[in-house]
Amino acid sequence: MAGGYGGGDLNLEKLLVGKSYWSLAAVTVSIALVKTGVHSRGTGVLWDLSEFPNPVGGYPETTSYGLRTIAWLLRIDSRPQLLILVAVINLLAVGLIALAVMRSPLLSGNRQRKLAMMLLLSGPMIWTLSQNVGRVDILTISGSVLLASMTFGHFGAALGIGLLLGGNPEQSLVVGVSLLILSCVDSLRHLRQRAAWLLLLATFLTVGLTAWTQHLDQFSRTAALPTALFESLNNFTNWLPITLYSILGPAVLWLMVPLLGCQKRTLILVLGGLAVPLLATAVTLDLSRVGVTTSSAALTALAIWSAPQLLSWFESHDLPALSMSFAVTGLMPAVQVLYFSTVVAPWSSLNLFGLG
Repeated sequence: MAGGYGGGDLNLEKLLVGKSYWSLAAVTVSIALVKTGVHSRGTGVLWDLSEFPNPVGGYPETTSYGLRTIAWLLRIDSRPQLLILVAVINLLAVGLIALAVMRSPLLSGNRQRKLAMMLLLSGPMIWTLSQNVGRVDILTISGSVLLASMTFGHFGAALGIGLLLGGNPEQSLVVGVSLLILSCVDSLRHLRQRAAWLLLLATFLTVGLTAWTQHLDQFSRTAALPTALFESLNNFTNWLPITLYSILGPAVLWLMVPLLGCQKRTLILVLGGLAVPLLATAVTLDLSRVGVTTSSAALTALAIWSAPQLLSWFESHDLPALSMSFAVTGLMPAVQVLYFSTVVAPWSSLNLFGLG
């Protein structure tokens, strides 16, 4: 199979195949971080912990109880303590994402696992996490990957759902619907039970939190949706091509191989599963961030589903799968469209210690 490789391609392929999984994961994440920089856009876990567990008016993330509960239990009361906590949680969560892919029972062999990991950790998940340090997205994204990877059986499912609900119950509804649609694909039906449980629990929690915040006359994300609907749709359509790329990243390329060769029914279901997070993004003001958090589960499931097919495609064309994927994903620019359509261009925030 390696007969058609150039010398440099072959050497890089051998290096990537021989490199440990964790070393390659660290390099992949580091490249993604360098392209975006690290930035904190509001460390919501510290908002008025003295009022815990009550929500705080004007701060929607105070009804996302995962990070806020951890900070309250640890009695975090200063910014240095908060930054240490956030750094530790981010490192653990990124490690959990890499571990979930490595241990997925749906992947077999070193090359499949490394390819799936590169597809996920080279793109929007890391772009979003690095540009939103301290926000609840870390729980939503890591929970999504754990849930969709099927890693650790029932324990992994429970932990994934717990992280999702602790991160954002409303976004968990979107994740559940997206996975439920994907589970109608024959080779993805293993997602159905997990999607159903997530939908059920997220519905109860969302209804309960909405009722509680309205009773307290506090800000409710669900109740606020209609007030920003027109502006959200306007921003989404104005920035549609950039927003789509910022949400999908390398997936705009690697999804082509399995989708171009699949049945029409599978194509419709996969596009439908991806359309749900995009619709959720269209009615919120956060654009890329919401799109990435709500699509991470679907893209994880699809990356794991695609990895064996991608390897077969590379091999059938006598191409080095890992080295080409590593080079292409590494060179793809990182773009984020933030609240009120602020575009973070590639390499515009290289102050790695600018945690403002």
